[in-house]
Amino acid sequence: MSSSIIFTCAGQGSHFPSMGKKLIEHYPTFRATLTELDRLVQKKLCISIVDILYTIKPQPFLKLLHTHTAIFMVEYSLAQLLIQSGIQPNKVIGMSLGEYVAAAITGMLNLNEALEAVIYQAQLIEKHCSLGGMLIIIAQPDLYQKYSLSNHSTLISEGDGSHFIVAGEHSDLLFVEKQLKANKIPYQSLPVQYAFHTQEMDRIKDYFVPYLHSLSFHSPKIPFLSSSSNEHFDHPQLHFWNVLRQPIQLEKGFRPTNLTSDYFIDLSPGGVIAHSLKRMFPHIDSQQVFPILSPTHKDDENLRHLLKSIKHAAT
Repeated sequence: MSSSIIFTCAGQGSHFPSMGKKLIEHYPTFRATLTELDRLVQKKLCISIVDILYTIKPQPFLKLLHTHTAIFMVEYSLAQLLIQSGIQPNKVIGMSLGEYVAAAITGMLNLNEALEAVIYQAQLIEKHCSLGGMLIIIAQPDLYQKYSLSNHSTLISEGDGSHFIVAGEHSDLLFVEKQLKANKIPYQSLPVQYAFHTQEMDRIKDYFVPYLHSLSFHSPKIPFLSSSSNEHFDHPQLHFWNVLRQPIQLEKGFRPTNLTSDYFIDLSPGGVIAHSLKRMFPHIDSQQVFPILSPTHKDDENLRHLLKSIKHAAT
């Protein structure tokens, strides 16, 4: 196949309860990888993310330590399922927390260190940062300068042109929501309780940056593409701090790809990157973009469609 296969990995706000349920039921490789990751988490935290995701009675899926860890585990397990099914990525794109998944897939970080970094980051944020949140505002990004939105929130992503994302402390976001409602501007609150990619994250810098310096970073075995607004791959510790602190520029991650021929396989819950990619580049063929994890639990159906499409393209 002359086209490249590209895995995409998203971060906070993409998760939902029972994500990957159909895959753990029907695919032994996914189940085995997730179970092994869960064993590592239980050893460190004395909790089971698998139980929280699939067996405990439905409850708000909001605690950062749970969601951070679950996103990493599910995306990485899906990557291993695809690789074992013969779908080897030529590049991996990470966005926000998804960059840690990308680092593990590409070998930039070993799996244990990547998982532990995600856990430690969540613990620090829960301990040191004020509660807040993130809003997707369904409007062009220039609206951010109106209605005093810029005085009460931080623009953390300009999205795909049809929306943008802001983050802020809880009280500020209440003001933003009031303004949006008053002006009949649609928005969606993400299931996130902290203001990622804002100055609020500076509260953990003195703890997290030294921790990043303790990790063993390697040259990636597969090209690693970042959606961070500041790339410092020659200084990976600085890069992975910026992944948390600086705005997201999703379009940037796709610049080194071929939008007319590459295949984009979205590992993220809800297929959030796949949907943004289609809106950002409306000329892209829908047969090049494959979301898999579905809130309506069509994971198995989506995966079979992907495997059939890739097999057909290879013949």
